[in-house]
Amino acid sequence: MAHTDAELLAASDHLSASFYRTSARFPWATVHDEPDVIHGTTGIPLEVFNGASCARFEPATADARIEQVLALYREQRIDMSWMVGPTSTPADLARRLEGHGLVLDEILPVLGMNLDTWRSDPPADGLELEWVADRASFDEATRVMFAGFGMPDAIFDAFADRFSMIVLEPGSSQRVVIVRLDGRPISTALGAIDDGVVGVYNVATVPTAQRRGGASAATMAVIDDAIGRGASGAILQTSNAGRKVYERIGFHDVGTVTIMAGRFGRGSPGLGNLPPAGGASPPST
Repeated sequence: MAHTDAELLAASDHLSASFYRTSARFPWATVHDEPDVIHGTTGIPLEVFNGASCARFEPATADARIEQVLALYREQRIDMSWMVGPTSTPADLARRLEGHGLVLDEILPVLGMNLDTWRSDPPADGLELEWVADRASFDEATRVMFAGFGMPDAIFDAFADRFSMIVLEPGSSQRVVIVRLDGRPISTALGAIDDGVVGVYNVATVPTAQRRGGASAATMAVIDDAIGRGASGAILQTSNAGRKVYERIGFHDVGTVTIMAGRFGRGSPGLGNLPPAGGASPPST
């Protein structure tokens, strides 16, 4: 099945919603899956793991609905992010969110590709792939991600306790790969599948092993695995700095998503495109 660029871009919304719906199955998440928006919290005190997406508000009632969604975060002083994606309405949603106290965090390029002609390259010499299959290997992958993204060690246990449940549950739509160099974990990535499209998230390399091919190997492994599970398209959100890496393996621009931040807690810094879950961007880790 071939996907148009518009369909690939829309998958960024679907995967974001999937993160919250998946998290809702677990006791640590509070998720409100409403007809015109999905929003929730995970207990992780970083804005990327709490927020809203897929808003489809009517212009006449949009401001009232925005305040209803934000009330929880204001009252509980929770930092949050609101993803304004391709299916979000009204068209001026980002501007309206600014009027309710949110600030522009970033505008992220979304890259995508169809997988009908996908061919991966073997990992660079010395690199080995391992799929996370238990809590010990999940923790190894998570340590790599924390190092690569500069995430605070103080939240490691809470993050690993929660999101290992998602990745390790039977039949999970999310899988995590570790890339090892001489036995040492250096890179990781997560693939989350929704409706035939894999979202590639949490691509990270430890600072001491940059430019060894680990990130490319992890990304290609996630795509290979997703094809085996029925995926026919792939997307990821990236910074401009990472764009060339992904373009080299076949991704191209399909649009952007806008991330608005509500810093109602203690002002924890935004961490960009970390997940949707268990990482979906969000979360997915």
